[in-house]
Amino acid sequence: MATKPRSEAGPRHVAIIMDGNGRWAQSRGRPRLFGHHAGARRVREIVAACPDLGVEYLTIFAFSTENWKRTQTEVAGLMSLFRRYIIKEMQEFVREDVRVRFIGDRYRLEPGLRKLMEEAEQMTAHCTRLNLTIAINYGGRDEVARATKRLAQDVADGRLDPAEVDHCGSCRACVDVCPTDAFPAPYQLDARRCISYLTIEHKGPVDEALRPGLGNRIYGCDDCLAVCPWNKFAVEAREVKYHARDDLVAPGLAELAVLDDAGFRARFSGSPIKRIGRDRFVRNVLYAIGNSGEPRLREVALGLCGDANETVADAARWAVKRLDHAANGLE
Repeated sequence: MATKPRSEAGPRHVAIIMDGNGRWAQSRGRPRLFGHHAGARRVREIVAACPDLGVEYLTIFAFSTENWKRTQTEVAGLMSLFRRYIIKEMQEFVREDVRVRFIGDRYRLEPGLRKLMEEAEQMTAHCTRLNLTIAINYGGRDEVARATKRLAQDVADGRLDPAEVDHCGSCRACVDVCPTDAFPAPYQLDARRCISYLTIEHKGPVDEALRPGLGNRIYGCDDCLAVCPWNKFAVEAREVKYHARDDLVAPGLAELAVLDDAGFRARFSGSPIKRIGRDRFVRNVLYAIGNSGEPRLREVALGLCGDANETVADAARWAVKRLDHAANGLE
């Protein structure tokens, strides 16, 4: 795939409903599955084109819960197509740095297909160039029904008190604790001020007015979750894969700031942090250095003022200035 400058004008997220492939084939005197195969080939072209158009997220709605009503032959053909598509494209996704996720109710799918989906997600978990989400066995009505059944079961089992279903609005814990005032009112979140958004998804410099509120957070923020009364039900994950890695527990800002691209990729291999890339990560580290009040970190930030990435260089200059102000008692 050719590498071209990304467009800044187009959308970041494109969603496509794979509708009409069967009718397209029938209008040409071909079987419906012929259209589905043609649609899969077109998806391959779209995936290849997205990064160069500035698209970071592509969602393909491939098979809805309503599609089970189609003939047994067509459904079986679609399931076979999904299997072949994943097998054929998996290595290509890795080569082209495309991360693949699947959404929808997987439990009606055959075990072999579910296993392939899990393998594809695991193999591409480190990829960052494009985020491809494929919806299989999805449906708005079905999701609402399943969520309602789950709530009803929790009530029946005594895990949920109906009187405690909705306390948001009377409790202000999350609203008051947010360092960047991302909650303008109960039930409302301004993602443009959310630290998780700013440190993970936001590209380029963060608004200077918000940088002090980032504190020492270099990847996400859980303050609102930490104070939420509902999290009294939370328990520590038993799955070992969710446990914190020893080498990533409270690492020093100085060692993180000087990571080059290769060092960053090696340090965060297998971690979701790798997804944001070296430049965005070091930007966050420099904001934390600026907020640290640690004079010893000034030289680290100063050394990055000429970084090849202007966003990193800007963060470094801001960190030096903020540390100087703190040293002179100006802040």
